Amino acid sequence: MPYFSKSAIGRLEPLIHDRMNTFLQKLDAAASVEKPVDLSMGYRSLTSDLVTSYMFANKGIETLEVEDFQSPMLVALEKNFDFLQYTMYWNNFFYWFAGQLQKLTKEQTEKFFASIAQTNWLIEQLKIKVGEIMKKGGSGSGFPTVFDCWAAPNVKRTFIPRLDQLSADAFLFYGAGTDTTAYSLTCGTWGLIHNKDALTKLREELHNALGAPDPGGKLVSPSTLENLTYLRAVVKESLRMGMGVPGRLGRVVPAGGVNLCDRQIPAGTVLHAAHYCYHFDPEVFPNPESFLPERWLGPDANQLETKMIAFSRGPRSCVGINLAYAELYLTFAYVFSSFDMKLYKTTKEDMDWKDNFVVTTKGHLRVMLKKVDDE
Repeated sequence: MPYFSKSAIGRLEPLIHDRMNTFLQKLDAAASVEKPVDLSMGYRSLTSDLVTSYMFANKGIETLEVEDFQSPMLVALEKNFDFLQYTMYWNNFFYWFAGQLQKLTKEQTEKFFASIAQTNWLIEQLKIKVGEIMKKGGSGSGFPTVFDCWAAPNVKRTFIPRLDQLSADAFLFYGAGTDTTAYSLTCGTWGLIHNKDALTKLREELHNALGAPDPGGKLVSPSTLENLTYLRAVVKESLRMGMGVPGRLGRVVPAGGVNLCDRQIPAGTVLHAAHYCYHFDPEVFPNPESFLPERWLGPDANQLETKMIAFSRGPRSCVGINLAYAELYLTFAYVFSSFDMKLYKTTKEDMDWKDNFVVTTKGHLRVMLKKVDDE
């Protein structure tokens, strides 16, 4: 937890700003030549690099450097998500199937299961980076990472995880921090494109706070951006509509049972809460299908906060909440203060989504960008 605290995010801001500036410069280059941008992949490339740079105190996997944001690894992971829902229902078969895949040679996997080969490449890269930190006894960067706590000797520690266990943790952090936040950004961008009043209010607030856009320049701290009222409302609404994990998340009732909704639930019972059911309940969020940041500015905004479970709640809530908020504030602030955008060969049907544990959309959000100072 300390490695994902707000203060820890503050210490690693230079790394976050470096990746964010690279992203903004890529958008600026596309706008300069009037080249369409696949923002769905752009946001995934950004969050991919941010979570890995955060883990390893470097430039991460450097997916932002791939032309047009079309990282083969990210494309492969998107395809693999289509299988995730099936593993939840036929997990015994897929455990067996995964065991069979491990028996294939690298060449066979690349030939017959290209998407899995790309996933294996990612796992190997994460293992290499974790191994370097463990070998050096820390990242050595001045930015303590989540893996530094295992790399430094500790006389009180009786358990030392193996490299493959730490690599599995890295893959989990990566998966949890990439597509989830990227979809919230995509959903919020789609909402702002279709709500011109909201976009105008946001841009006016950003102009007053940030001044003229300067892609590649010095960025403001996320902790400062959090104080911008309308930007905060945009972030909240993006999380409400663009929850990273929309479906069921199981929780086991502890010993002694629990009283829930005037019913006694015995210990050992598995309970599920689906984010979608909460966030799109019209009794709590009127007109739930509409992107309305103003709902977070009313007198009942604090009460609405208690109904938001984008990061789950309680002791098992998302450990990366502070990193995700930093990414959301920085991206919305600097993308919409710097660029205007219009849809490019993207329809409402492209944004139709399905629950593959995380959200995957039927198509991608593609846009044409125009620098704000060119208008």
